[in-house]
Amino acid sequence: MTDQEISIDTFSNTLLEQGKRFLEKAEEASDKTAIEAFNHAALLLSFSALEANLNSLADEMLLRDGLSPHDIGLLTESDVNLDDSRFVVSKRLKMFRLEDRLLFLFCRFSPDEQPKTRPWWSILLHGIDLRNKLVHPKKHVTIQTKVVRQFIEAELQCLDDLYAVLFKRSFPQAKRGLLSTLDF
Repeated sequence: MTDQEISIDTFSNTLLEQGKRFLEKAEEASDKTAIEAFNHAALLLSFSALEANLNSLADEMLLRDGLSPHDIGLLTESDVNLDDSRFVVSKRLKMFRLEDRLLFLFCRFSPDEQPKTRPWWSILLHGIDLRNKLVHPKKHVTIQTKVVRQFIEAELQCLDDLYAVLFKRSFPQAKRGLLSTLDF
C-alpha cells in the first residue's frame, strides 16, 4: 500500500494508537531515560493525531454548502484575497493555530458551542504548549507521564465532542479510551 492509498482517517487512527502505546510503555517502564523518551513520543504522536483528525474534519466540512471564502480559507489553511471586488481563496498557504481551527469548527458548525468552557480545554492547551516547547526547544522541558495521559484523554474528549457537533455521533476511537490496539 502506498502513502497515497492510506486515508488521512486511517493515518490519524494509527498515530493516536501509537501515541497511546508509547504512553502505556512510559507507564510500564522504570528507567527514567526510557520514561522520558516514551513520554516525548506519546505526546508528539498524539498531537499529530489531533492535527490529522482536524485536517480530516476540515476536508469533510468543505463538502458542506454555504461556506464563505473565509471559511474555506481557514479550513484549507489558504490565504484569502480581495480580487476584483470579491474575496477569493488563493493557493498561498496561510497557517492558523490548531486551537483556532478547532474553535472555528465548533463555533462555525454549532454556534451555541463553547468549547473553552469544557473541562478538557485547558488540559488540551497545556499539552499543545508542552508539544511546542518540545518541538521548538529553548531549554529542557520535563514532561510527566500523568500530563501526557491527561492530554490524550482531553484529546479524545475534544474529538468526541466535536464529532457530536459535526456528525451527531461519537468519535469512534473514544470508546477504547487510553487502551491501545498495539502491542509492540
